Amino acid sequence: MIAIFSLTILGAVLGIILGIANRLLKVESDPLEEELLAVLPGSNCGQCGFAGCAAAAAAIATAASPSCCASEGKALATCCPPGGKALASTLAARLGIMIDLSGVVDDGPRIAIVAEELCIGCCRCIKVCPTDAIVGA
Repeated sequence: MIAIFSLTILGAVLGIILGIANRLLKVESDPLEEELLAVLPGSNCGQCGFAGCAAAAAAIATAASPSCCASEGKALATCCPPGGKALASTLAARLGIMIDLSGVVDDGPRIAIVAEELCIGCCRCIKVCPTDAIVGA
């Protein structure tokens, strides 16, 4: 009983300390980055040259030069290939900038096809698909 009681007290004290530390050491994020992240596809595919959509949103928010270069930490609104022209125009409208959409390749919406003869019905593909591209999900 002493071990259970002491571990309960220890857990409660550490939980309170973590709660206080969370409030005191909270890092404020840029609201523009959060808005851009909400607009991006969220698939974290890396086709833009960044580690994920959060890094791409930060790079788009800090873009000051006309180059789309991941090494400089800056990106244009047109750097997301899966988003296509629709995403680029949405980002440009949100940022209040004019962009040239002539260089953006837009293949249109894509649909994932699951080979029914190979499907075992485990639904793992549906759970990990971040864009609901699998019909029947």
